[in-house]
Amino acid sequence: MPWRCGEESALAQLLEGVDILVINHGINVHGERSPGAVERSLEVNALSAWRLLELFVATCERQGRPDPAAPIKEVWVNTSEAEVQPALSPLYELSKRLLGELLSLRQLDAPGAPGACGGWCWGRSAPPSTRSG
Repeated sequence: MPWRCGEESALAQLLEGVDILVINHGINVHGERSPGAVERSLEVNALSAWRLLELFVATCERQGRPDPAAPIKEVWVNTSEAEVQPALSPLYELSKRLLGELLSLRQLDAPGAPGACGGWCWGRSAPPSTRSG
């Protein structure tokens, strides 16, 4: 389903049937540092992803988990690649790190175990080269 940044709410009905949401979209403006580049980076890499996350969480909370055998809904967010390679785009890294900080802040509101909230959980995804199998 096509969508645009700022129009995340159009995905609400689709997200009702999603068990695992992977948020991995982003824009890399490379070395550009203009006000427009800052705005694009923050909008795409942090704010759009944050709106998708909140939309999915609201869907999960609304649906609940009445059947303990039902799968736990999950969110995986790609927040940064600088952990495994040098950051070549300062705005990319800043905006992705902001998303990671927002994710950490949101986890403080999760009831129960850290990272789990009712019938859903989330985590930051590591780039494929750093995942252990």
